Amino acid sequence: MEYSPTVRGRRLIREIERLRHGSGLSMEVAAQRLGWSTSKLYRLENGRSRITTDDLADMLDLYGIRSPQREALIQLGRDARRRGWWTAYSDVFTGSYIAMEAEAASIRITPTWCQGSSRRPATPTR
Repeated sequence: MEYSPTVRGRRLIREIERLRHGSGLSMEVAAQRLGWSTSKLYRLENGRSRITTDDLADMLDLYGIRSPQREALIQLGRDARRRGWWTAYSDVFTGSYIAMEAEAASIRITPTWCQGSSRRPATPTR
C-alpha cells in the first residue's frame, strides 16, 4: 500500500523542501552529502516515502536548523507518523478527505449554482 501523507505530513515535507532550497542546495547535492540516492530524497520530499526521525535529523543537520525549530520539526515528524482515528474504519472511510477533514480548523461549504436548474417548464404563449 502506498503511503499517503496527512496534513501534518504534507506540512513537514513542504517545510523540508523549503529548508533545502533556503540552504542553497540542489536535490542532487543534498542527497550526495546525506549519503543517499537522489531518488530517496525525491521520494521523501514528495511524500512517496515516510521520513524517519533519523533521516529527518540528518536533513536538519545538513540544512543547519537548530532549536527550537529543530525540535518542532522533529515533533511534527513524529505526529505525521501516527495513524489517525479514522484508520480503524478503513472499510467505511475511503480516500484521503477524511484525513484532511480531521486536521481542519474549519470547514467551509460553498453552494454551487447549476445553470438551468431553476428554470420553469416552458409555458405556452398566446
